Amino acid sequence: AGNAATPGTGTWTIQSGPGSITSANSATSTVTGVTIGYTTVLRWTIVNGSCSTYDEVTLYNAPGASAGADQYHCDNTTAFTLAGNAATPGTGTWTIQSGPGTITSPNSEVSTVTGVTVGQSTVLRWTIVNGSCSTYDEVTLFNAPPATAGPDQFHCDNTTTFTLAGNAATPGTGTWTIQSGPGSVTSPNSEVSTVTGVTVGGTTVLRWTIVNGSCSSYEEVTLFNAPISAAGADQYLCNNTTTFTLAGNAATPGTGTWTIESGPGSITSANSATSTVTGVTIGYTTVLRWTIVNGSCSTYDEVTLYNAPTAAAGADQYLCNNTTTFTLAGNAATPGTGTWTIQSGPGTVTSPNSEGSTVTGVTVGQSTVLRWTIVNGSCSTYDEITLNNAPIATAGADQFHCDNTTTFTLAGNAATPGTGTWTIQSGPGSITSANSATSTVTGVTIGYTTVLRWTIVNGSCSTYDEVALYNAPGASAGADQYHCDNT
Repeated sequence: AGNAATPGTGTWTIQSGPGSITSANSATSTVTGVTIGYTTVLRWTIVNGSCSTYDEVTLYNAPGASAGADQYHCDNTTAFTLAGNAATPGTGTWTIQSGPGTITSPNSEVSTVTGVTVGQSTVLRWTIVNGSCSTYDEVTLFNAPPATAGPDQFHCDNTTTFTLAGNAATPGTGTWTIQSGPGSVTSPNSEVSTVTGVTVGGTTVLRWTIVNGSCSSYEEVTLFNAPISAAGADQYLCNNTTTFTLAGNAATPGTGTWTIESGPGSITSANSATSTVTGVTIGYTTVLRWTIVNGSCSTYDEVTLYNAPTAAAGADQYLCNNTTTFTLAGNAATPGTGTWTIQSGPGTVTSPNSEGSTVTGVTVGQSTVLRWTIVNGSCSTYDEITLNNAPIATAGADQFHCDNTTTFTLAGNAATPGTGTWTIQSGPGSITSANSATSTVTGVTIGYTTVLRWTIVNGSCSTYDEVALYNAPGASAGADQYHCDNT
């Protein structure tokens, strides 16, 4: 835009900088090739005869402002280094349009920006002013939060649904993915999605990944669905052994521990679900607790070990006093329940569940068999006892012979139950069958008396009775006599 060289001749010349003058003698020539970001100085000289004057003009081709590519941080740092273009010629200035932060050197294209809060975005504008020329460009600084999947979670209530607790993916996008184990993520892009189908007794690992531009971070969380403690069914022993094998459920995931709550015994492997327990005394009950701990989750269940006594009905009993009542002597049914039942013979059990019950009505001369059964859960043992109500020995009435025979037939009572035996207490004779109540006795001399004893023995019971055998002499008056002397 030079002035007209009238009169005279005007000429444009380049003093510095790039460019090409299209019409050097035209005051309004165009100039091409003035590179962006450069300054070109031209001189307009008017010559008229011996007169020459000039003036210079500077062409500023200011660069368009370029704030640089958006930036992403995912390492918990809050300082960014800007990458604007150089403001040459001109002056560049950074200004914050939105979001937190402080510009260290506002007029430096490579200034740092501090205080861009993690999880926030800050928008800056880089404005280049060159004379009347002003351009700007904006850049966004994304300070993505490092992915946080939340603490490991533990369930111990038989539920299979968990609620996740990842951090918000702002700025950015968060995604849950299952790395291992069962389950289904309901809302994969929600930091608080639910997860269903985490099997009881299973472990599921999930990854929460936050992606923000070129920035990606992740963290993993483990969902433990602890099994509810199950100590197994109560157990019963009835074979005089004192060792039990436990049947708890596996403590996976988690750790299981057996403890004795009451009663005798020793746990072989406290952390084994199938540990043995020794020393559970016969006739005692031991209670054990199986506790499964998994993180903050703890459940327990208890099992009772019953070591039932083997049924013992006591020694056989004998009565020999004409009474019909016996007192039983079974062992105590602890733990468990004992019951007397009559297997054979007469009688009535007064208290069937009492080990010391009485039994009435056991007829004299009869035997009654009773069974003492102890039942403890699935365990049942029994023992039998015989009640012998022995008959009182009766040897029969005394016997008299007067017919010159020396053989007698005895008439004792039957030795049932028990054994009867004849013995000669005094006098002559011989017993044919000593154990027969009706044995014959021979050799009882005429004119003599023989005493026999009939003894019935039944266990500890012994009674006897005696009989006398009289063998009277036949009367003999002697020979006839003759006197002839009047006396």
